[in-house]
Amino acid sequence: MFDRIKRWFKKHTPTDAGLMKVHWLPSGQAQYANFSGPVEDLVWPKSQFPLLVYVFGDAEKWVKRPMLAWNAQLGFEVFRLDVGDSANVSVHVFPMADLVGGQKLGEGGETLHVKSAGRMAAVVRFNSTSIVESYQIVFHELGHVLGLAHDEFESSPMYPNVVIAPDASEGPVSSDGSYGSIHGAFVGQLALRVVTQPDRRLLRKLYAP
Repeated sequence: MFDRIKRWFKKHTPTDAGLMKVHWLPSGQAQYANFSGPVEDLVWPKSQFPLLVYVFGDAEKWVKRPMLAWNAQLGFEVFRLDVGDSANVSVHVFPMADLVGGQKLGEGGETLHVKSAGRMAAVVRFNSTSIVESYQIVFHELGHVLGLAHDEFESSPMYPNVVIAPDASEGPVSSDGSYGSIHGAFVGQLALRVVTQPDRRLLRKLYAP
């Protein structure tokens, strides 16, 4: 009984802010699990902010709103939409149907970081059929872009599991969204969420001008 109570409080109480742990492979790609070398917090060079975001195809309509929400919630310009294929782009966003390696995605997303010559970049892929779900997915993935790890607090946008609305026709489904080199979230019918205060304080400390 006490274990159930502790689990309930953990899921319903904001947790301390946390960054993803990574090991940088010789290729420059970030490794998020099953580490094969030294591990460090995923932190961007502050000089790269605001992060220029290039959106491929017609996905801008799905990406712009969560970008602006991150900027508003953190109180400074974290992301800036790039209108051309600039050499200074830090984040590339793709709409897609499959995960890396051909895994079927359904509704969800993934984020991958790379580092080269002192600069960092991120690739975000997502798949959705509605604006609400796209907002949730992209907002979550942009949190990973900034280095945030998953959060067990259910009201956090970095909570990794699906939360299905009570009136949904199917029962709850969950996934931790981790694929070794990929972090993501699978989203059902979710209410819009805001960044937790611990995560907000951490990101402002790291990146605010």
